[in-house]
Amino acid sequence: MNTDKIIKEAKEVYFWGSIDKAVRELAKHKDHGDNVYFMYSGNRLYSMLDDERSCYMKVFGKTKAEVDEERRKMLEKEYREDFEERE
Repeated sequence: MNTDKIIKEAKEVYFWGSIDKAVRELAKHKDHGDNVYFMYSGNRLYSMLDDERSCYMKVFGKTKAEVDEERRKMLEKEYREDFEERE
């Protein structure tokens, strides 16, 4: 099946949750042969076309590793600032 046909024939499934949950749900649909898509932050994520990398790139413009590293740095900074305030 070509990409245009997959997109045209995909059925929308309503979804609520994290990006990681969306990736897992899309994979389940793909394993069952369901051609569906979710709307996530204004982006269509397709069960038959997208994987973790493409979902993160569509939503964040970065890989999961890059997003996780940014989150880690932000939490580290917040922790450090909170610690300094308490001293």
